[in-house]
Amino acid sequence: MNFLNDFFRSLRLNVSAPQIPEPRSLFAGSKLHLPILIILCSVLFFWNIHVIPLTDGDSAFYAKIARNIADSGNWLTMHYGDASTIIDKPPLVMWLTAVSFKLFGVNEFAVNFWHSLCALVIILVTYKLAKEIFDSKTAFLSSLVLATSAQFFYQARSPLQDIPLTLFVLLSIYAYILFEKRSNIGYFYLSSVFVSLAVLTKGPVGLVLPAIILLSYLVICKRKLPGIPHIISAGLLFLLITLPWFIIEYKILGQRFVDIFIGHNLGRYFSPIDTVGNEASKYSGIKPQYDLYSYFLQLLIVAVPWSGFVYPAIYYNIKKKVYPLPVIFALAVLIFFSLSLNYKISRYILPAFPALSIVIGKLISDAYDDTDAAGSYKWSSWFTLMIILPVLLLATLLLYGNYSKIGPYYLPLFIPFLIFMCLSLFAGSILGILKRIELSVILYSGISILSYLVLVNCLAAYYPKINPISDFCRRINAAALPSDIVCQYKGTDAHFMIYYAKNSVLFTRKDSDIKRLVLSKKKVYCVSEDKEAFESLRSSMKGRVKVMDECANYTLFSN
Repeated sequence: MNFLNDFFRSLRLNVSAPQIPEPRSLFAGSKLHLPILIILCSVLFFWNIHVIPLTDGDSAFYAKIARNIADSGNWLTMHYGDASTIIDKPPLVMWLTAVSFKLFGVNEFAVNFWHSLCALVIILVTYKLAKEIFDSKTAFLSSLVLATSAQFFYQARSPLQDIPLTLFVLLSIYAYILFEKRSNIGYFYLSSVFVSLAVLTKGPVGLVLPAIILLSYLVICKRKLPGIPHIISAGLLFLLITLPWFIIEYKILGQRFVDIFIGHNLGRYFSPIDTVGNEASKYSGIKPQYDLYSYFLQLLIVAVPWSGFVYPAIYYNIKKKVYPLPVIFALAVLIFFSLSLNYKISRYILPAFPALSIVIGKLISDAYDDTDAAGSYKWSSWFTLMIILPVLLLATLLLYGNYSKIGPYYLPLFIPFLIFMCLSLFAGSILGILKRIELSVILYSGISILSYLVLVNCLAAYYPKINPISDFCRRINAAALPSDIVCQYKGTDAHFMIYYAKNSVLFTRKDSDIKRLVLSKKKVYCVSEDKEAFESLRSSMKGRVKVMDECANYTLFSN
């Protein structure tokens, strides 16, 4: 078990001296790297997580499952609504959230705690991996790039499976690299353990991603796996950790569990399960993208302020024949999800972000004393100034147009953030073009951090006014009896209300259903997510509808 001690020593916070001589810079002081990252990421990922209501419907969906686990004590079979519902995701994330509920109570902090912690650990493991294969300055710059990338920041504060999946995939690759560099077979088995945890986090993709990353790396770099006995033993260890829950669920739920779990997880990749065209699409501001190239275009937005560096950095690393693992890692994930026939949700490619950040970090680090790297940095800054900044401004206008009906409610939330982010792109680019690399990096990252902190504080102040369902549910919970009817009328789904309301929640988009409920003898508390539909309903009901509260596009009413 010495390899475990060695592994945890490799994750220690005290960092040894750089492996190669480094130029003097603000980023070369390795003793301060990890303390700075821990403080910075603790603020970015934990600040105000206890006061901001859930901002993603899927987060509310999984939080409700975790709440049902904590309430029922059934830690094996997960339920969202009634007992007949079968969840198509493994239990690890819901188990962790349920533990948080037991420790901290049912609140926003409990939902976000493990998630924010996983995001912090990803930053630290990214540092360790980059330092293992390059040097401490590259490691710090890589972690700084990752922590300040928009998509990673957003997902770090959206409690779903993507951050934990990214952590376990990253840990599996890191453990394998330690095995390869230190010739200790224990790390090979540890990599298998992390792959098991990735599968228990999000299903088959937790096995597929590490497999295609490592197989691509082995083939391209002409490396060899350990002997057959070790491969078989690691496979058995993987099955020993992964299979018990699946076997137990099959025993409990039967063939229907296999059909739903396999059908949804594999079917989602091979066919467009998540389609549009029904009534729910009118509430979606952004239409799904199915195109093969979609993710490669999305990176121009979701990786800001470093979007302009992604492709120049990949090209630079390949041209200079830099240690290829980070490029292989990033491209394997991007290509795998690009080949999916389902629509392209930006958070799916999150496992590529640590590797992309190392690729960018290597370019920035080399730019201090390498002419080619300095030229690539300058070209990246030009690309950011001439392409990324205008694209961000255009995307903002298009997004506002899609949400025109509720745009005024979003302006106080997003405009300050966008102003600072655009300032980051402009200032960092100008200094990058002038080859003031260190100051450019400081402005790219520093002003971006400021923009995120502004966004977090604006979310705390304005988000409850944009999406008041949590406040509405508090009023309902205080007034409703167990026998009363609680429902949601219109909207994409009722995940927020189902999580926040104590009573069972009915969800309908049909006018006939809501009219029948209002005219029933039971007391009804209902939230409408469509102002026009509600006004039409109130007009047709002739005084039978009582408005309790209104905010943004939402109305709380009763009969």
